[in-house]
Amino acid sequence: METSLPALSVAFLPGALIDPVYRPLANPAVLVFFLFIILSTLRLNPGLCRLSGFSAAISYLAAAAHLGWKPAISGGTSLLSPETAVFSYAITLVVAGFVSGVVAAEIRKQVDAALREAKTQRQLDRLEHDLEIARSIQRSLLPSTMPEIVGFQIAGWNQPADHTGGDYYDWQLLSDGTIVLAVADVTGHGIGPALLTAVCRAYARTIFGLNNGLMRAMEQINAALAVDVGEGRFVTFVAAICSPENGCVQLLSAGHGPLFLYLSREDRLTKWARKGCRSASYPL
Repeated sequence: METSLPALSVAFLPGALIDPVYRPLANPAVLVFFLFIILSTLRLNPGLCRLSGFSAAISYLAAAAHLGWKPAISGGTSLLSPETAVFSYAITLVVAGFVSGVVAAEIRKQVDAALREAKTQRQLDRLEHDLEIARSIQRSLLPSTMPEIVGFQIAGWNQPADHTGGDYYDWQLLSDGTIVLAVADVTGHGIGPALLTAVCRAYARTIFGLNNGLMRAMEQINAALAVDVGEGRFVTFVAAICSPENGCVQLLSAGHGPLFLYLSREDRLTKWARKGCRSASYPL
């Protein structure tokens, strides 16, 4: 309907001094058809653009017929005659509608691509925000200070490969005055291993707090984790109980290692296998 409006000017506002046969051609309102066809591209609907071309052509021919135009039937009519030129104008309007449809389709494709990119970027920003929160939570689970034990110097450091990782270390003061140190490594990187790391830490803290001995505690941690760890995942774990009274250190490795013990007094390095429990006592 919009592209039909210029036809009213063509039909009812012709120049009085113009020969009636040329009035459909010499009316400036014909150019407004093209303006409406161009504006139809803003709807980003190729079919609607083509329809606007047909609507403009039909309404223009109707306005020309109102002014007395008749299509040339005889084959000898010149291409420059008013009868033929009016029909050529109508064909041009149809072609303009198809061209606008092509332009609208290309613009729509670009707009859709931009919207998909914006949506993807929002999802990435949201994921980045969630990962940053997960990282801050995971780092808050690591000890902020190292334990002070007579006769021992303990240090720890953690740097995840991604925003979140599957490694952690921890220490815990037990009721008998000893301190248990733990290091664990969950397979993989990302949110999944980070969640499993938090679960492993919770189990370890709860079970070690019962103070049932290193071997018994490790068995209970293994049994608890076995229920939560899915197929294809596993956790390696090593724990050490340090006794400040006699300088005794008990180590038990569950697939984490190998472990190395260096005795500076003897300048000797001992390698322990991945599995098993070891205890040693040295004078402070």
